Amino acid sequence: MNEGRCSPSFSYCTLMAIPLRTRITAPGGQPVAATTVTDDLLNRFQAANYRPPALPTIAQQVLKLSNDMHATYEQFCRVIESDPVFAARILRIARSALYTRRGEIRSVQQAVLRLGIEALRDIVIEDALNMHVFRCREYEGVMERLRRHSVVTAHLARKVADRFGVRGEYVFLCGLLHDIGIAVTLLAIADQVRPRPSFESLEAELHAAHPKLSSALVTMWELPTEVHTVVACHHEIAARGFPDPLAATICLAEELANGAGVGVVRSGTLGSTFDRSSPFNIEQARAELGVDDEAWEALREQAAEVAEAVLAGGSGATPA
Repeated sequence: MNEGRCSPSFSYCTLMAIPLRTRITAPGGQPVAATTVTDDLLNRFQAANYRPPALPTIAQQVLKLSNDMHATYEQFCRVIESDPVFAARILRIARSALYTRRGEIRSVQQAVLRLGIEALRDIVIEDALNMHVFRCREYEGVMERLRRHSVVTAHLARKVADRFGVRGEYVFLCGLLHDIGIAVTLLAIADQVRPRPSFESLEAELHAAHPKLSSALVTMWELPTEVHTVVACHHEIAARGFPDPLAATICLAEELANGAGVGVVRSGTLGSTFDRSSPFNIEQARAELGVDDEAWEALREQAAEVAEAVLAGGSGATPA
């Protein structure tokens, strides 16, 4: 196992410990379609005896408290203060322009009160993914783009939801986790497939399979049903057969991130449709939220500003 991709506090490596039944190599060592890998990962997730990869302990504790209506701010503070490194990151994030513009924050207690439980939970998950999931030496470039894309999409989703009155406390998490299936597959391939295929050769299958893989992993992490439902349909926007405002929000936020140059594929890649919703579905999402042409142009302008702020280190993102 490569150093830097997994840590003792994060058992994501257990996902890779189960050998893939089918390696994606053809006779002579030529890579073939990634279908067998994505299918095998789904089979693993659905197996009765499968134990899902765990989030770091601090993330589990914060999630548990955030779902407890009787939890106190003092309990959250004790959890955060138990990890000095993480506590320092929380203070830095709470002081950033993306989360507050009022007054100086000097303590974890002040940070928790200023951020609120919902934002604190979102930051914890973002930090866990940045530090432990979006790390893969073999696909370093695409993983970094994926990390940036996910964080920017999450922040833009919050902006779209606020502007168009989309209710839901999990907007940010849906944006952050919508493409986690891509990271899962790349980590598995990097660890077990030889010769290792190029990302470009995997694009078609990853595009088709990642919503289901994202939803499966989010389900195993026992996040709310709303989250795994939305990440499963964020390109199509229909949940349970009907247009879903939150799925439409993520669809538009992702398109805005791509338009701001923060996509998973390299900037300037002409004609790429990887991880892009179809023009028809984007129009459907706009119609669902009531986003007219004037509002869409205003959002596109705002997206560039949000992306710049996030990538400058205003969020919990790990510096590039």
